[in-house]
Amino acid sequence: MDFSKNNLRFFSLFFLNLFFLSNAFAGIAMLELAPFVSLTRASVTETHTNSTTNATTEVNHNTFFTDPGIGFEGRLGFNIAMFSFGAVGAINWESSRIKYQPKNQSIITMDTYSNTHKRVFAGPTVILHVIKTVRVIAEYLPYVHDKLTYTKIRSSNPFTEGDRIEGSGWGAGVGVEALQTYIDVVYRSFEYNKGTIRSAETNLPNTKYSTFERSGLFVSFGISL
Repeated sequence: MDFSKNNLRFFSLFFLNLFFLSNAFAGIAMLELAPFVSLTRASVTETHTNSTTNATTEVNHNTFFTDPGIGFEGRLGFNIAMFSFGAVGAINWESSRIKYQPKNQSIITMDTYSNTHKRVFAGPTVILHVIKTVRVIAEYLPYVHDKLTYTKIRSSNPFTEGDRIEGSGWGAGVGVEALQTYIDVVYRSFEYNKGTIRSAETNLPNTKYSTFERSGLFVSFGISL
């Protein structure tokens, strides 16, 4: 099934549930909607083994520069005393330039490349309302899907346009709330374990790549309905 159709179906179901459940449980429901900006870093660990000497060289792909990402998220749940329990779902676009640098090799081996991701993620969330205006957020994100919407063609770039990677993640942060509005700052970390890489189905770790990771800050400005 096409990835974009999966996204459309996921968010249609998610926000239909937001609408119906918020009306059914209006007295205790949590319903939050927010745009956000993100600033994240990417990390890829790669190994090369020389078939003649059997020597292994580790290569790190690390973020050289990242553009602020943008996205939109929603939360649905219910309130009990000082806690809000529910689910979070989001869609996010991010671009970054990555530095390719084999360890213990000269600077002439360094290269850079650019990628743009479209990410969809979702999972359960808990919010602790510490005092009237302060909240603490925890998230578990078992559903994380990235699609590469742009890739700069480089031999060092693991990806080509149209590739996808899947995994899981978590989030933790704090926020302030007043008059049915809030500002949250959440640190989110994503680790990918499978996908379509250079058009080939791939599981991680494998003989070439051991980890694909992305993490950073997400700042949201939302309303509580």
